[in-house]
Amino acid sequence: MTRLSKIVSLVVLALVLLPEKGAAQTGTLMDDGFLSTNPNTQQWNVNGHGTVLIVAGANASGNPGATTAFLKFQLQSSLPPNIATANVAKATLKLFQNSQGPNSSGAIDIYPVTSACSETTLNPSSPPTLAAVPFATGVSVGSKESFLVVDVTQLVQDWLNGPANGGLPNDGLALAANTGTTFAEFDSKENGLTSHEPRLEIILLNGGPRGPQGPAGPAGTSGYNGLQEFLPSGTFTVPSGITHISVELWAAGGGGGVQGNAVKAARCGDVGVQSICYGAPGGGGGAGGHSRAVLTVTPGTAYSVNLGTSASATSGTDTH
Repeated sequence: MTRLSKIVSLVVLALVLLPEKGAAQTGTLMDDGFLSTNPNTQQWNVNGHGTVLIVAGANASGNPGATTAFLKFQLQSSLPPNIATANVAKATLKLFQNSQGPNSSGAIDIYPVTSACSETTLNPSSPPTLAAVPFATGVSVGSKESFLVVDVTQLVQDWLNGPANGGLPNDGLALAANTGTTFAEFDSKENGLTSHEPRLEIILLNGGPRGPQGPAGPAGTSGYNGLQEFLPSGTFTVPSGITHISVELWAAGGGGGVQGNAVKAARCGDVGVQSICYGAPGGGGGAGGHSRAVLTVTPGTAYSVNLGTSASATSGTDTH
């Protein structure tokens, strides 16, 4: 019992010391597209239904023109109700670089968008306005066919706060070239080749208030009460719900023989001295048997258990 108590104590202590768990959530991607100063590049946007999101500097290889990509994620309907800034433990933007386009190079900047826009209303002649200062700058684009992951925790927290609480309106974000030679192509939500659309992954702590405690469930059926051993005779009452029992029986050993009675035998004095010949030593008793069986029983029935006793030693007379 002492060992069991220690084990239970250790389990409870481990549960208390575990770190607070977080719940993973995903912001829903509502809009994605790009704007380019090169009309030929702009055609690939297909009014926000293109399969790639291009980010390029004005002097990038191939002359794609200065090109900026735009993303907008839905937060309020994607997250549990009453989520506050303090509930956001971490938020990451995950982008996959398209495998079909030119090689990636350079770095990008990430700006909060400060005016309303959608993928179908993006227009090079009237682009959305951006914050004066980028949220993140100089983010290396890496290589083709790889994920680019950026920590955007503070930006998501600003969106949740909103302008009324010193935050930002959730009008999305922009991916702009950090240098004139930057070039990268990311999969859009319309790209069906890889299914690697842009993702906003959010880790929440204390996702919501604890609900009321539910009613206690009904008492369960009494279980089997374990091993019961009979040394003297007794009574076994079958517990509720038990219809079969396993029974093991050990029989006592047989009684051994005592030493034979001493008698005077005709040849006992052959050595010249008359003596008494002693009886032969008694033999050992037989080993006890063992039996095992599964018996059908009736719950609540009392069964008598009658135990026998070991055999007594027997005596005999030795004669020549």
